[in-house]
Amino acid sequence: MSSFATELEEQPDALHRLLDAVESDLHAVGPLAAQLRAGRFRRVILTGMGGSYCAVYPASLYLLSHGVTALPLPAGELFHHAPAALDPDTLLIAVSQSGASVETRRAVEEGPRPGAIIGVTNDPDSPIARASDVIIPLRAGYEATVSSKTYTSSLAAMHLLARVLLGEPPEPHISALRRTADTLREALPVWQAAAREMVEKLDGVQTRIFLGRGPSFASAMAGALVTKECAKVPTEGMNGAEYRHGPVEISGPDVALVIFGGPAHTRANARRLAADMAGLGARVVFLGAPAVDAPGVLNVAVDSPDDWLLPILEIVPAQCFAAALAAHRGLQVGHFYHGKKITVEE
Repeated sequence: MSSFATELEEQPDALHRLLDAVESDLHAVGPLAAQLRAGRFRRVILTGMGGSYCAVYPASLYLLSHGVTALPLPAGELFHHAPAALDPDTLLIAVSQSGASVETRRAVEEGPRPGAIIGVTNDPDSPIARASDVIIPLRAGYEATVSSKTYTSSLAAMHLLARVLLGEPPEPHISALRRTADTLREALPVWQAAAREMVEKLDGVQTRIFLGRGPSFASAMAGALVTKECAKVPTEGMNGAEYRHGPVEISGPDVALVIFGGPAHTRANARRLAADMAGLGARVVFLGAPAVDAPGVLNVAVDSPDDWLLPILEIVPAQCFAAALAAHRGLQVGHFYHGKKITVEE
């Protein structure tokens, strides 16, 4: 078994390790949360790169949905093109699994000093952790290859952080995340088998696109990223609402669409898109529930009682697909051929 496959299966345990210790970390966020609710901070900027940037998106949407001005920005854009946003009225949340990603590190070390920095990282002794006023350690354990357990742990940490910033008690959310980790553990063998079906269905296509809406847009971005990193094939992550605005013109047998069902209030749109695109001949996989009853759609069941927790679950079948596709192509699963685990050069 490859390191990536092993780390993929460690995700439930990694989530439980985070949840066992995170309550005291969240307690340290309390004073900053009180300042945010009192109007001391006019905005929250959430930043990271790669998978870490994908992981901030659901939390930014949750804050926005509750009236907080929350801006997700890639750290490279923030540092080079929007440093003026790092003013004393800004609460910066910097996510880096390694705590050493070059752009995120430069944003917190060399950019203007914001009002406060919360660092979310798997390495509490890292440069980004040292530059932060408060840190949320992921406690995911050592990760050697393409991000899996650090990504799902980042999603869980950001889920909790967003709610604590709004003054919600963390305990019920921690309990819900524990149930999510247990669901992941139970479903993992099913998703691994489904990944092999996905590889068979999508074999030989020229174009692969992951589509998701709301918090599941993070899954579309991260699913495409892990497929590129692991299987070494060009793959695009796109907001599901954008697909009919032009990209629909490429739909056909050479196009694979992996569509996340996503939140309840837009799930009908995602289901209709899956059926319509399969009708145009595209090879369609639907990750969600209930299943899409349309010819040509491969359904992979993913469900949660909380739409905001879906990204933690639905990324896992995408990870399994990336690993299975890499193996199908004869690659060393999870191996970096051109890059490195930690990006330290722009």
